[in-house]
Amino acid sequence: MQPIRTTNHIDWGNFLDQDHKKSDFILDFSIDAGFSFSTALILRKFKKTQHQPKPIEANSLTCLSRRKFQFANLISAEGFLIKSINIQQLDSLSYTTTDPYHIEACFQMPDIDNSKFKEIIIRRAQCNKAQETDTATVFLAEYFSKLCESLKDQIIMFIELSGYYAKFKPSSINLYITQNKKTLRIIQSDSNCNTAGQNPLHPGQLTSQTIREIYAHQIGIPDDLRKLYQKGVHYKFLEFHEESLLCFYKIIEDIFKTESFTKKLSHTLFEVDDPKVASSIRGSSQRTVMIFIYQYLVKNFRKTPPKRNHQKQNSF
Repeated sequence: MQPIRTTNHIDWGNFLDQDHKKSDFILDFSIDAGFSFSTALILRKFKKTQHQPKPIEANSLTCLSRRKFQFANLISAEGFLIKSINIQQLDSLSYTTTDPYHIEACFQMPDIDNSKFKEIIIRRAQCNKAQETDTATVFLAEYFSKLCESLKDQIIMFIELSGYYAKFKPSSINLYITQNKKTLRIIQSDSNCNTAGQNPLHPGQLTSQTIREIYAHQIGIPDDLRKLYQKGVHYKFLEFHEESLLCFYKIIEDIFKTESFTKKLSHTLFEVDDPKVASSIRGSSQRTVMIFIYQYLVKNFRKTPPKRNHQKQNSF
């Protein structure tokens, strides 16, 4: 189970009267994931003793694994300043397809502006002919609930696009704030979101810098392609291979038919920059599309020098 940090709830009146630009917020939630810290530990032990095989003691696998990533200046898509993300295994020896994990994100909101909150609350109270205290409670609860969902989705998106299958557990999300050296609960909400992803990088191999680089790459991917990719890997994880293939092909087709890619293709394969050639390529059948892509990859592979073994691939 994820930790309950406190049962003391925040006083919204006090919250609005204080500056929280440097306050620490903590988001807690749980997931089921397609990676395993225990499996990674076993494989590392096998690798270390491959020349001198030794039995692996069960006791060495019962401790719960934890990875914490510290960031100096990581800005999320919502404008939050992410200070750290901690992921902890909740069950050391799982015999199911997925393993449960607790995720904790510590962040700050440097752009939070209580004066704007007060303006909105006063305006809503006047429009609804309601008390400002009641309006403040409803508005701020709604605001932070959306904040929780947004940040949770951003973190799961990172896992699914740069990690493994992940499914948000339909349990409570808790958001806390550290105020005057006291931890107070801001909001608790329920949600359910199924997601999936695929990447050769196991969390045990990640570093804070790797996360920063992958995240910067991910947020530049168009939403429609990202959703198709997630859906495709989800189907693949469930062994619905035909459905998975259709999702992946749709991504290929959408990228192939863009003007920028067909121009690059015509230049690479035919060494011409004629717009008519690029337009003709965009009208190709599915079979021809795959032939063109195969020829493009072969030609580029010949130009690209082989990478050394110690270099890592950070993108999917």
